[in-house]
Parts: sequence; structure tokens; C-alpha cells
Amino acid sequence: DRVSITKETITHLKSLPTDTVISLHNHPGSSSFSTADMNVACYLPSVKEMRVIGHDGTKYFLKIGNGQRPEKRILDDAYYRTRNKLEHKYIQELRDLSKRQKAWKELTHEINEKLAKKFGWEYRRE
Repeated sequence: DRVSITKETITHLKSLPTDTVISLHNHPGSSSFSTADMNVACYLPSVKEMRVIGHDGTKYFLKIGNGQRPEKRILDDAYYRTRNKLEHKYIQELRDLSKRQKAWKELTHEINEKLAKKFGWEYRRE
């Protein structure tokens, strides 16, 4: 439930040319990118694209491209403000244990759509 990258890996990724790395990892709950995922993409210019595959086969793609690479505090603030604005749509499902995972999947997708638009990123779900 968190992103963990060693210092050695970060040093290596920082030494690589811009847009040369595609990051792929799983999200067991099939949710979209977390704020930690997006912070990694923004912090490391070598990351061309991030991909997430959920346990249900859902695939998410994020490219910063020529979009903004906001600092962590700015991105975190935008993420949580967007989440707070949208959460009311999913509040009943988030409270219901049998529906929580699906609601979180949809909420994170909607958050990421809005952040991609705000910062000029390419984002999609398949």
C-alpha cells in the first residue's frame, strides 16, 4: 500500500535521459494511480510513462509528456482537494464493505482524469 524506491534506484533513474523509462506495477485493489505514483512520475524526468495493472485486469496509463511536473506539495494538495470534491458521489459505496473496492476504483479514476486535465498529462484507463 505504498511506493518504495531505493536511493540507488532513484540515483540511477535521475541519471537517465528524459522520457526513457516506463514504470509498471500492480494495484491489487485495481485502483488508479496514487498521489505517490504521480509524485514519482513528476519528480523523475526519465519516467516517460507509468502503467498500473489491477488484479481485475484494468490497465491505467499516465504520461506527463509536455505537461506540468508540480512539486509534491502542490500535487498532493490538488489530489486531496479533488478527492474531497468528488468523494460525496461515492460516500455510500465507500461505507459499504462489499462495494468499497469498486467505489475506490471509480473515485481514483475520476480524480486522475481531473488531475491529468489540470496539469496537461495524458491519462487513460482500459
